[in-house]
Amino acid sequence: MLLLAFTILIMAPVTAIGQFFTKKSEPDLRQLAIMVLVPLLSLIYVLKSDGQVTANAAPIVGAIESFRIETGHYPDTLEALAPKHLVKIPNLNYLLVQPQVTYRLNDGKPYLRISAAAGGFAHLEYDFSTKVWNYYS
Repeated sequence: MLLLAFTILIMAPVTAIGQFFTKKSEPDLRQLAIMVLVPLLSLIYVLKSDGQVTANAAPIVGAIESFRIETGHYPDTLEALAPKHLVKIPNLNYLLVQPQVTYRLNDGKPYLRISAAAGGFAHLEYDFSTKVWNYYS
């Protein structure tokens, strides 16, 4: 995501300025438009994809809760949910690379974390007590 932002904020203006100082008779505005639009649309797509993660992760949360209701405790791992509660981890976004899903128990309390497509240390955590997704960047 930083690379996309760098391209939009730094490289496109530098290229635009360079276009006006070259020996060409007129600047190539189509090239400039492509240099701005492709990274911008890619950035929007990545951010939109992160918005879908929480909705697409609902089966994971539902399976964990279903396991708790049935057994009286949370599962130790996500693999304990298969095949009765969750056959497989669903696709969480529409990108080629799926985010990493981390699940563990901390003193009997579940911890569910999904890395964000935005990159860096950005991630989503599900709070089982409030039933809310929290975004951390």
